[in-house]
Amino acid sequence: MPGGGLSFDGSKWLACQPGVFLPVRVLSRVFRGKFLALLRGAFDHGKLSFHGKFAALADPRELAAGYNSHKVGTANQMTLSPSTSKG
Repeated sequence: MPGGGLSFDGSKWLACQPGVFLPVRVLSRVFRGKFLALLRGAFDHGKLSFHGKFAALADPRELAAGYNSHKVGTANQMTLSPSTSKG
């Protein structure tokens, strides 16, 4: 299966580098968007709990500031645990 995609104007095929199905930058943006959407959904449905130094993230404004302001490393420091409640 060839890796790549159509150009923005749809006029030609743009192949990926050999051995690469999709560019890492594209995959990382898609993954981040999906991850944040799922995180927001879990938060909105009360499926997350925050403990210790992350307890402030239970406030929606603090959580939004936490994942809107990080660029690289802060998300790796956020420890989230699924709550045991069903909702």
